[in-house]
Amino acid sequence: MLSGISLPAEQRTRLLEAVLVLVGATAVAGFILVPKAGLLAVIGCTALGFVGSVGNVFRGRFDGILLWWAGAFPFGYTVLSFPREHSIVTLDRVVILVAFMGLFLVKPSTFIAVPKTLRRAGLAGLAFIVVAGVTLGKSANGLNAARFLFDGFLLPILLGWCVIARFDVRRRLPTLHTTVCISSIICAAIAAAEIVTRQDLLPDESSVIFFGGSIPRPNGPFETNDTLALVGAVSIFFLLFLRAALGPKLSAGRRMLHSVGLAAAIGMALMPLFRSVAITLLLVLIIDTFWEQRTTRR
Repeated sequence: MLSGISLPAEQRTRLLEAVLVLVGATAVAGFILVPKAGLLAVIGCTALGFVGSVGNVFRGRFDGILLWWAGAFPFGYTVLSFPREHSIVTLDRVVILVAFMGLFLVKPSTFIAVPKTLRRAGLAGLAFIVVAGVTLGKSANGLNAARFLFDGFLLPILLGWCVIARFDVRRRLPTLHTTVCISSIICAAIAAAEIVTRQDLLPDESSVIFFGGSIPRPNGPFETNDTLALVGAVSIFFLLFLRAALGPKLSAGRRMLHSVGLAAAIGMALMPLFRSVAITLLLVLIIDTFWEQRTTRR
């Protein structure tokens, strides 16, 4: 639609960013005022975009599906999980395996060579997976252990391979930044809505909302509140990295989106009320401040 409007490229970009900010603000308001309806609307839009991205994978282009996953992974259990108990099909598994299959649909000459150091690290990881897999028979719950081994060790290796071999990181930096910001805003909005409503808005068979005295400790779209805090902390540093990678020349809309997304990530990290997370972030801030001062003096 925007391509049919005769606007300069810079104004078109600003208009698109303004639309994204407006959509994000509407989503946040929807989560707070009507949490479940707002969540269903976001999930529906995400699912439509995800289906379109899956079609592109079979043409050898999986950048889109990885970007959708980067924004939708907090809602993986809600969007795609079958069966509900002891799920076999999940959003993470489908996206990463489909993207990995996409590598076989393009010419090997278009791949970016994996550095030797990373290749050795990947082989070491695969060796660990093989050794750990051999010992699964001794586990009291072999199926559950296999699930953790597959999700926690094999999928990250496959995802890293896809990103290094085919994902155009530099060209996708603005989109990736927007995706992480919007995802953080939505997660923080869900957590805030859980504090207001004092209930778990996205319950599953094992999730439960805890209270610190009379104050709810939300888990957001995740199973546990420590996952919310950890993802929030990682998002803080990831957004700071993306902000530095984008360079100093940013539009007003991009700067606003970054500020709101960063504030949302901080809220995600702190709303579960973990002292360890707050102390860690404070220590990182102190170390970074002294490091910057030391670098400036040099």
